[in-house]
Amino acid sequence: MKRRFIYGVLGILVASTMVMVACQPAQPTQQGGKTVTGTVTQTTSPVATTPTTTPAKTTQPAATGPKYGGTLTLVSGIDPLDFDQAYKTAWQSITLDYTNEPLVDPDWTKGPAGTKEIGLGAYPQYPDKYFKGASLESWDLSNPLKWVFRVRKGAYFHNKPPVNGREMVADDVAVTIRRMFSEPGSWLVAMPIKPKVSVQDKYTVILEWGKFDSSMWFRIVDTIFVVPKELVRDAQDKENQLLRDWKNACGTGPFMLVDWVKGSSVTFQKNPNYWGFDPFNPQNRLPYIDKISTLIIPDPSTSLAALRTAKLDVRTVVWADVPNLDKSNPELRKRELFANYSLEMTPRTDVQPFDNKKVRQALSMAINRDVIMKDLMGGHANYLNRFFNPFDIGVYTAYENLPANIKETLTYNPDKAKKLLAEAGYPNGFQTSVMYVATNAQHEEVVSLIKADWEKIGVKLTLDPRESAVFTSVNYARTFPGLQIWGYGNATALNNMDIFMSGHYSNIAGVKDAWWDQKRTEALTTADEAARNTILKEISSYALEQMYVIPLPSPSTFLYWQPWINQYEGSYMSGTYHYIRPFRQAWIDQDLRFKLTGKR
Repeated sequence: MKRRFIYGVLGILVASTMVMVACQPAQPTQQGGKTVTGTVTQTTSPVATTPTTTPAKTTQPAATGPKYGGTLTLVSGIDPLDFDQAYKTAWQSITLDYTNEPLVDPDWTKGPAGTKEIGLGAYPQYPDKYFKGASLESWDLSNPLKWVFRVRKGAYFHNKPPVNGREMVADDVAVTIRRMFSEPGSWLVAMPIKPKVSVQDKYTVILEWGKFDSSMWFRIVDTIFVVPKELVRDAQDKENQLLRDWKNACGTGPFMLVDWVKGSSVTFQKNPNYWGFDPFNPQNRLPYIDKISTLIIPDPSTSLAALRTAKLDVRTVVWADVPNLDKSNPELRKRELFANYSLEMTPRTDVQPFDNKKVRQALSMAINRDVIMKDLMGGHANYLNRFFNPFDIGVYTAYENLPANIKETLTYNPDKAKKLLAEAGYPNGFQTSVMYVATNAQHEEVVSLIKADWEKIGVKLTLDPRESAVFTSVNYARTFPGLQIWGYGNATALNNMDIFMSGHYSNIAGVKDAWWDQKRTEALTTADEAARNTILKEISSYALEQMYVIPLPSPSTFLYWQPWINQYEGSYMSGTYHYIRPFRQAWIDQDLRFKLTGKR
C-alpha cells in the first residue's frame, strides 16, 4: 500500500506549520523611464500553470450575472495577533487585508478568471506590466532615486469615528510608509536603506533614495496597508497606537471590521462606499458580498468537517484528504495550487564533507524524487520549486527547461552519485545526520525514504528529530552537525538571494561565496527589469549547480470552494499576505445555496 503524505492543514489565513515563511518580499516594478499606470497591456508571455494531473474545476459565472448579498464563511486556525502591522507583521494582523489596501495589486483580469496570463496562486511576483493601482492611481519610477506616487482620488475611509469617512490623501500614504521604516515592530525597520518620504500636494507622495535598491519597490507597494494618519500618529506626530484596538479598524478596503469574539470568530460587513468596480461588469460597484464571517477553528479535522457540511465556503486541503473529500462532496469546486514554499534539505557547507560541491551534488543525485512524489504526495507536487518561485514567471526555470548539466544533478542516478563521492575522496561514503521537527510527520517520511536511497551509495543517515523551539534555535545558530530539512517560504526572487548572502541570518547553509554576493548586489542595483531578470536567471542556475541546498519535490495544496461562490477561480493570494482580496469581486448565488442546503 502506498503511504500517504500527511500534512498540517493550511487553511485560509493560516501559514502551514511546515513552512518557514520568508517575511521579506522583494519584487521590483521598474519600467526604465516610463510612467506606470493602473492599466496593463495584453501579452503572450508564458503562463504560470498549476501542477494538475486532472483538469481543475473552475468557476463559471451564472447566466444571470453577478448578484449582491449573502454571507461568505471562511476559517482561520488562529486569532488575529494584532490589528496594526507596525507591531505585528501582516499575516499576524490579517484583518488589515479585509479592511485596508496596499498600494498596488496584480491585475485580476489577467489571472485565471480573465486572460490566464498569471496564476494568482501564492506569493505572486509578476513582471511589471501585470500590476495595477490600488491605493495608487499611478506611479512614476523614471528616476530610480526619486519615485512619484499619485494617490487614488475618490477613495474614502470607512465612515466611523474619528476618521468619519474622509477621503484618503497623500498625507495618509506618506505617514503609513514612514512608520513602517521607523516602528520597532515593523519588519521593514531593519532595512539598510530607508526612503525620505515627502508630500508634494494633496495626491502626490515623493520617495527619495540615497541609492537604488530594486527590492524596495515590492517591499513597499505590496506589503504595506495604507491606514488613516489620525489612527497611528497624534498631533505631535507621535505614535498613538489607536489602530491596535480592533474597534478602531479603518481603511479604504472593501470590508469593515464590526466584531471580534476571541477564539470564536471575526466578522466583517461590506463597505458601502468602496471605490472599486467589477472590471468584467464595470457598472457594478464592489463588493458583492454583504458579510464575511471568519471562524476561528484551530483543529484541522473540525474545519474539514465544516467544509463538508457547508458550514464553510472556502478551505485549503492537503492531498491526503482530497480523495475522500472528492468522493463525499463532488459538488465542491477545487483548484490545485503550487506549493508556496520549497521543501529542501540544507547541508552545513562550512563543515566537511558538505564543503565539497561534488558531495552535495552526489547526495542530490542519489535521491529518487519520483518515488517521493508518487508514494508520499500522490503525484501532486512540483518537482522543482527552486531556486525561484514558479509564480515568478520572469525568472523561474522549470526542471525540464534546465541545462543538461544542472538537470543531471536533480535526476536520480546512484551510479554517478557514487562516482562523484569517490572523486571527492569518499569512496566508501560517510556518516551524517538530518535534523527535523519531531512533530512533523511529513518530513520524517521524506527523510526516511532519502535514508534508504543514500544507503545505496554508502552514506549512512541518522534521523535527528528535535522539539520545534530547539529546532529553530539550533537552525539559526547553525550548530546542527550535518543537514536539516524544512520548507523555505518562496518570497520574491530578490529576497531569496539573501539565503546565500555572506553573514545573513537566513544563510543557514553557511555559504561564503564572493561571486554570489557580487551578483546579488548587481541584481539589486539594476533598474532595468529585463537586464535584472537576466542576472536573476544566471543566479538561479548557479544556485542549482552549486547545490547549496538540496531541493525536493514540494507538495501541492488544493483549494476547495462551495458551488454557489461565483466569479472566484481559486486564487489563494493576490499579493503577499493578501488572502481576502480575491473575494472583492466574488458573489454568492443564494438561490443555489438554498437549493442545496436549505439556507441562504
